[in-house]
Amino acid sequence: QDLAYHDQLTLKRERLGRVFAALGEVPAFDVVGLEEPWRYRNKAELTFSAESQDGAPRVTLGYHAVRSFWRIVDLDDCLLLPEPMVEVLRHARAIAQRLDVAPYHPRSHQGWARYLVVRASQATGQVMALLMTAPGQRELAEAFVQALREACPSLTSAYWGLSSKVADVAIPEELILLHGQPHLEEQIGPFQLALHPLNFFQPNTALAQELYATLQAWVSDAPQGIAWDLYCGIGLVSFYLAKKFRAIHGVDVEASNLAMAPVNAARNGVTNVT
Repeated sequence: QDLAYHDQLTLKRERLGRVFAALGEVPAFDVVGLEEPWRYRNKAELTFSAESQDGAPRVTLGYHAVRSFWRIVDLDDCLLLPEPMVEVLRHARAIAQRLDVAPYHPRSHQGWARYLVVRASQATGQVMALLMTAPGQRELAEAFVQALREACPSLTSAYWGLSSKVADVAIPEELILLHGQPHLEEQIGPFQLALHPLNFFQPNTALAQELYATLQAWVSDAPQGIAWDLYCGIGLVSFYLAKKFRAIHGVDVEASNLAMAPVNAARNGVTNVT
């Protein structure tokens, strides 16, 4: 965000040109951007931390500082996040402070609250939150989620994730639904989707739709052919190509993606993807 959006696109074009040049002749290509490059992200991974204010501990919630795994920049707003997601961020920090939650310390590996993952649907306005903590204290997790529900009407589902690992990654070992619906409802082009908290999904919803439609237009019809969708996620590329091939095989290493891909295929009447 410290670089004008037009210059960001220019930088991407230059870097991609250097990649192509290393392979030989550089083909003609365009870099497609957003008309309005703000508030477009559909997911954020925020980290809890603590700092001292007037001698008293204060809960912070935000992004990692540059080149730092331990220092967190406290956020009041992020101009890439939709307003409902920012609202969840603000209330979550205030609730954690009110409940006297102990943030996890990445060096001592002590503390409880680790991450807050927030997803939002562009199609429905629904918001999903995942509170990730160290194991234990279910009552505290339930109190946190209850307070967040009351403060944020757009919150349609809330999960509690537990992780005992020291690695700084927002991937829980156990996942428990504490409130609302198990999935977030989204739509990309003609496809209705259900998203689990851990599913991979392009974070720029508007450009994801354009990306997949462009790919679909580039691929020639091959009604007797077979396609392989590698790193398929929840299957969106497969769905866009389903009418162009006899069969498609989707491959992914993440169990949460492979669990949701057939669910979304069935939702959209796609029957030739495995």
